[in-house]
Amino acid sequence: MTSPDLILAAAAGAVCLAICATLWALAQRRRFEARIDALQAKLTAVETGSMAAQASAEAFDSALVAVEDGQARLVSGEDSLAACASVLNVGAEAQAIVDALSRADPDYAARLKGLFERGEPCAFEARGAGGCVTVEGRAAGALAWLRLAASSADDAGLPSAARFAAFVDGLVEPAWISGADGGPMWGNAAYLQAIGAPDAAKAAREGKSFDRAADALAIEAATSGERREAVRWAPIQGRRRAFRFTAKPLEGGGVGCSAPMSPISRKSATR
Repeated sequence: MTSPDLILAAAAGAVCLAICATLWALAQRRRFEARIDALQAKLTAVETGSMAAQASAEAFDSALVAVEDGQARLVSGEDSLAACASVLNVGAEAQAIVDALSRADPDYAARLKGLFERGEPCAFEARGAGGCVTVEGRAAGALAWLRLAASSADDAGLPSAARFAAFVDGLVEPAWISGADGGPMWGNAAYLQAIGAPDAAKAAREGKSFDRAADALAIEAATSGERREAVRWAPIQGRRRAFRFTAKPLEGGGVGCSAPMSPISRKSATR
């Protein structure tokens, strides 16, 4: 092979290599552009979902607070958070409100601790000088979420049966709706498990009850139209526990009842 032939072969090889490199670069560019488009779509979906979550929280006059490693931060609902702070007479900061809820009642502190440390859902109403703050807590991953809504003493009306049921349906503690005669009309899973019945209708037919004194408390609340509370010992899962029974009349009829364990029983149950 002569020198011109070698030069021609080298030039042809260089041209082929350049063409291959160009085609490879174009293919990589297309792959990167496709990945960028996919990431941009995900980012847009996240931003849209975040905006929708914030708008929904503000539309329903509630504040959404995230708690991680004991530190609370506001996610959405700045005006609602300020309203809750006004009811509890603290600064309009998420951490200040969570601390105030824990100080307000040992039972509230125990429920929040169960949410933050063990992911147990909770729901309660904390009363303040200017009204009350409705608290709903759920856990997701490493975060605990609190939804807070304030109602003043002037406009705090009775909750409906449907609202009460939705409020307590996912709780790990017994909660139910009683009729004016004290019989169960609806119960969450914890209540049905405690009384050993598949549904409230069968429990009413068979005369089953979580506690007869709690039934009497519901009758008293229905008759007086006022909230009633009592602490009693009742058996559950083969052990006697102290429960703080609460009976509150509902709009349209019925009495909302809940039976969270007292702080004493919570401490003994977690040992």
